[in-house]
Amino acid sequence: MFRDKKPTGFGSYKRYIINTLKFYEMKNESITQLIFIIILFAGFSAVMFFSRMDNSPYLFMFFGVLCFVIIYFASTIYLEAYLCELRGKDYSFKSCFSSVISKFHKLVLSFISFSAILSIGTFLLIIPAFIFYFMFLFNTCYILDKNTGVMEAFNASRHLTTGRKMVIFSLFVVIDLILYFPMNIVPIITAILGNYLISIFVSIFGLSIVTIMQQRLIAMLYVDLEYNTSDIKNNGDENEFF
Repeated sequence: MFRDKKPTGFGSYKRYIINTLKFYEMKNESITQLIFIIILFAGFSAVMFFSRMDNSPYLFMFFGVLCFVIIYFASTIYLEAYLCELRGKDYSFKSCFSSVISKFHKLVLSFISFSAILSIGTFLLIIPAFIFYFMFLFNTCYILDKNTGVMEAFNASRHLTTGRKMVIFSLFVVIDLILYFPMNIVPIITAILGNYLISIFVSIFGLSIVTIMQQRLIAMLYVDLEYNTSDIKNNGDENEFF
């Protein structure tokens, strides 16, 4: 299906989908488990805290930002670990933690810039926001993998995605459609049955998994496009897209 139309550097949809769904599979599986627990705990803590209406708005804001930073930091550690694994580098939770900490000022500035760009795109119209999102999707990967500056990372990501944004977008759509049913049907069923606490927990549980899956997919795409490794992983079948 769709032979001879695969953009340079891309692997097959099948490989991306299967490996994204197998988010737990790493040489150092304890990292995935630890990252998942951290994200799940932060997300659930935020919901439980916000359910207490007697808290001050400033405390709400502080705790919300704190939980968000924890989730962002943890998911970035996973991204760093999987980039190392794909590149054949040795890694541990400690080494990935130290790497992210050493680049944290760049990562924060990159995130703020990325958010501002997406906000501008959304203000203009929804379509520019999507274009900007996929154009600068790999800026964090460049900072982690090559320790580039923030502007250099954005420019490198823009260059890497030139002529490839639609294919990347279609891949994300396919994976989102696969995850849509299980991510929505279970919380809806539990809510209908009247157990809202379980419904909230299931929703956060699913979102924690999706957060890790997204980082895994971004890492795979980045390594394939930046280092042209997809042909080897696809057993030399350069023309098979699906």
